[in-house]
Amino acid sequence: MLDSSSRHSLMIVAGSFLGLLALTLWAFAPGTGGQLIFDDIPNLMPWQDLGDIDSAAKAVTFTFSGTGIPGRPLSLLSFLIDDQSWSPDIHALKRTNLAIHLINFCLVFWLCLKVFRYLRPDLGEQRGTLLALLAAGIWALHPLQVSNVSYIIQRMNLLSTTLELAGLLVFLYGREQLQETPRKALLLCSVGIGLFMPLAVLAKENGLLLCVFALLAERFCFTPVRQRWWQLWKFTFLWLPLLAFVVYYTLINQSLAAAYAGRPFTLEQRLLTQGPVVADYLSKLLLPRLQGSGLYFDNFPVSRSLLEPATLFAWTALGGLLALAWTLRRRLPLFSFGIFFYFGGHLMESTVLPLEMYFEHRNYLPQAGLWLAVAGLLAHAPARLQKPMTAAAIVFLAFLLLLTRQNAHLWSQPQLQTAMWYHDNPGSLRTSLAYADLLLRRGDFGALQQVLENTRKLHPEQLSVRVAQHYVSCYWQDLPTDFNDLPALVPGAPFETASITMLEQMRTLGNAPDIRTRLRRCKPITDQQLANVYRAMAGNHRFGGARTFSRLNEFLAEIATSQGDLNATMHHYDEAFRASGDPVYPYRQADPGGCGVRGTDRVQLCRAPSPAASRATGPA
Repeated sequence: MLDSSSRHSLMIVAGSFLGLLALTLWAFAPGTGGQLIFDDIPNLMPWQDLGDIDSAAKAVTFTFSGTGIPGRPLSLLSFLIDDQSWSPDIHALKRTNLAIHLINFCLVFWLCLKVFRYLRPDLGEQRGTLLALLAAGIWALHPLQVSNVSYIIQRMNLLSTTLELAGLLVFLYGREQLQETPRKALLLCSVGIGLFMPLAVLAKENGLLLCVFALLAERFCFTPVRQRWWQLWKFTFLWLPLLAFVVYYTLINQSLAAAYAGRPFTLEQRLLTQGPVVADYLSKLLLPRLQGSGLYFDNFPVSRSLLEPATLFAWTALGGLLALAWTLRRRLPLFSFGIFFYFGGHLMESTVLPLEMYFEHRNYLPQAGLWLAVAGLLAHAPARLQKPMTAAAIVFLAFLLLLTRQNAHLWSQPQLQTAMWYHDNPGSLRTSLAYADLLLRRGDFGALQQVLENTRKLHPEQLSVRVAQHYVSCYWQDLPTDFNDLPALVPGAPFETASITMLEQMRTLGNAPDIRTRLRRCKPITDQQLANVYRAMAGNHRFGGARTFSRLNEFLAEIATSQGDLNATMHHYDEAFRASGDPVYPYRQADPGGCGVRGTDRVQLCRAPSPAASRATGPA
């Protein structure tokens, strides 16, 4: 039975935990409104094609509609918990994201609690628990987490994190018992890794990092076990999946080089740039602020030499931090574990994979390690500083709370969010196009033309800016526009999807009677002009990714169908199927009349861009 002192300590911890849980809910709740944005559109497009998910066959089709291997089917399936109709309930989708974040807060607290007990058992129950709760609370309330909770498609990141944390906790529970009950321990460890890691990968590929986190826990938290059976288990369950991943991407997967061909940077440049990227992440985590955060960082400077001052400084600072963590691994094991956990969490998205350079949501799970490291340093503070530290921690949490709630409000106010993102980062092409679309819908053509002209000066090679200018001049300002110059601009253009989306929307508008009746000097873009642009794009290696190439051929097939050219229709569907393997293309070959003519009741088979897609990518 607990004595009065223990009961008091328990009440303090329980009250603090429940308070942080309630504050996290309060901070993120304003972000459950808004609309689909950016990557929400392409990832949920199969749902739009299928319409209401009212049968098991449609549910299976949507679940396995993701691109790549394995395609994140578990995450896609989870969306059907919230809604089965198109268009989906945005509030329901985001509420589930928030619920998962709250579950993850509980799991992160549990993990921090265990790590504190492993590495600092001398602290005492109450102090160690409160420091663990502080680390978990900062993790839950940090404004950098808003893009995970309020950005619908990051359900994939949230769900993968849930499964990674659950698997790691099961592994830790088993590893604790390895000496006393080895059979039970092996079973638990095998379930923790062998079951939860594949499930996490089915939510998002980052789930593989569960093996990295387990290896770090094995290294820092437990006495080494030298028996061969345990070494064999570690190799089979922890090292082998990581080695298989490396071998697949370096020796077997031929798409790595092709994917880099579509990027405006090389593999070496990406590796160099990730030093400044991670350093910038750390600055935003340690010095949180509302201004300068957001979704679009496509203009982050690409490093081309290690000797560039910003690149050299970033890599020197990161290398120094890692060296310090390694040097202090025995004196300050909690600090060292946290630092290696943070960097281990970035091994997949901040190394060699041909992903975009920068996204704040990549810090979702890794930053738990950073706050563990900070809490580990606080644990070494002398007793006389405990009260000032407690006051400072409360002030910092309150500061995070206000920043996060304000940031969450923006995600439910798309117009204000777009304007603020543009104000903070006008050099971003995506931000500029989104802001231009906002001005277009407001009818503010003077500001719109200025934004597009400024964007063109900053990004003279970007096709999407020229397409946007053509679109605005022709369809909304009724100015004479010649679309014949577009194909000549394509060969040197870098890859982006906004131009494709806008061109297809221009085709749709050009065929719409209500638009035609008010056109005077503007002559809508013709199918032949569009086909010339699409062919030029298909010939540009930067647009050669399987998904983009198949989409371009899909549009060419639709144009050929509308022109009655059956041979060209079959050829382009063959090319689309060859690139993507999507079985919808042979189906369309069997019934080509069901596609290509806008305005029919079968247009859903054509995968026309949704209005939300045009809002996400620029004026369209």
